[in-house]
Amino acid sequence: MFPKSFHRQRFLQIFWMLHLSEPTPADTPIHTRAQKAQNYLSYLSNTFLSIFKPSKNIAIDESTVGYKGKISFKTYNPQKPRKWGLRVMLLPNQNSLIRSDLSFTSRIVLSLFENIRIKYPDLKGMHIYTDRFYTNAPLAQELSLFKCHLTGTINPGRKGNCKEIKKPKISKRKERNI
Repeated sequence: MFPKSFHRQRFLQIFWMLHLSEPTPADTPIHTRAQKAQNYLSYLSNTFLSIFKPSKNIAIDESTVGYKGKISFKTYNPQKPRKWGLRVMLLPNQNSLIRSDLSFTSRIVLSLFENIRIKYPDLKGMHIYTDRFYTNAPLAQELSLFKCHLTGTINPGRKGNCKEIKKPKISKRKERNI
């Protein structure tokens, strides 16, 4: 049905001209490809935040949406079940994340936490669970200022970790045969 009523050339014309944002003035530069869809992404984020009712325990993780088509920001990770895809995170533009002095991964967690704190100011004593992609000592220190706990596996070589984490002293016990 579609090929008879909607020709390929017309579809491509519409596809290449499709934008999800208001046209930007000539003096406003576009920094990222996702900026064209920023209005739509902000709408989705606000909608999800209005529907999401958090508990005190929150797990934060990234995900890869399987995709093999042609797109410039497709990612490849041979160790994942979905090797090709689009990485889904909190925000597409790292310039809009809070605390530019911290690592990118810490800034993602803090931005999520800040959005929840603003929306639900009565929610106290939160506990965030992360994997080694996000977990580091500076993030734990920052969250502790808000009385928020952090639990997660840690990558010892990550920048910002103290020397006790980078090179832990592990005592070797000798077993005795009796």
